[in-house]
Amino acid sequence: MLGPPPLALTLLPWSGLDHDPARAAWMLFLLPCLLLALWLLGRRLALVPALVLAAGFALGAPARASFEVAQVYPLLLLLHVLALEGWRRRASVGGLALAPLILLRGWHGLPQAFGWLWAGRPLGLLWALGGVGLGALLSLPLLGLESWRRFAEQARSAPFDSETAGALAYQTWRSLALRLSTQGPNLPDPALPGLHPWLHLGGALLILGLCAWAARRLDRPGSGLPFAAWTVLALLLAPFAEDHHFLLAALPAFLLWEEAPARRPLVLLALLLLLPAWHYDSPALWGGWRSLAGYPRVWGMAVLLGALVWEGWSVAGRARLSPRAASPSS
Repeated sequence: MLGPPPLALTLLPWSGLDHDPARAAWMLFLLPCLLLALWLLGRRLALVPALVLAAGFALGAPARASFEVAQVYPLLLLLHVLALEGWRRRASVGGLALAPLILLRGWHGLPQAFGWLWAGRPLGLLWALGGVGLGALLSLPLLGLESWRRFAEQARSAPFDSETAGALAYQTWRSLALRLSTQGPNLPDPALPGLHPWLHLGGALLILGLCAWAARRLDRPGSGLPFAAWTVLALLLAPFAEDHHFLLAALPAFLLWEEAPARRPLVLLALLLLLPAWHYDSPALWGGWRSLAGYPRVWGMAVLLGALVWEGWSVAGRARLSPRAASPSS
């Protein structure tokens, strides 16, 4: 699925160059974006864990995949981090940082924008939607209305292409649910035939409920964990998510390490699932319950979600015992 029309504008500065120089220039732009994002995430941590986490995400399979196919995800991670800073401090900064994120990728950024509303801070959502509207309007002279119309048509149809969405390369809950419950030429021997779309819908509602619950329980002044919960939701419920998308998992991983020290073993387990280069094309993973082993990045994000829910449960328990005890775990 192609991105929104403004995604093309990211390549406009290099449009006068031949392919190889343009690609090199684009890579030289993305690399500082990645390093700056990782530095901003790690500056609150002790030096050693900050370096280890940063090295893992800078050298792991998601980052390598992003650079191999010249994807925009290092820039998107930086926009996530800037939106996080706004979440912690000012709604205008957070909302306006989400606006280009939504304009560039469509889905990513939307759950975080509506997270402002869930947190009782609607100004962040209004800033985000206002920025999106203004950005879309300003893009019309360069991109035209027809590009937006075609994108809208594709956005309506592509998510329902089950044969494509069920590919193991798409590490999402939707892909896993399709592979478990749908029979087709590229979806052999489902373990739970006939349960689609109920399996997909039921799991999506469970993920949404857990993320919303964790975001509410973890909503404390200065905490970035609610924002992390909506980022986990965006990755798990994305219509499509290949390896490079999971560079965005750096944000919840860093935040959990910083704000929920008791959940660090779960963060390490998630990284073991998220960062290696897995081979999804093995025929041994194509059917039945074996498909469960073909989605390590889904399970990695599920572990991060579990860590957020566990931390939210602990915070809620301490709050019941003593209002003054509702602080991050140690």
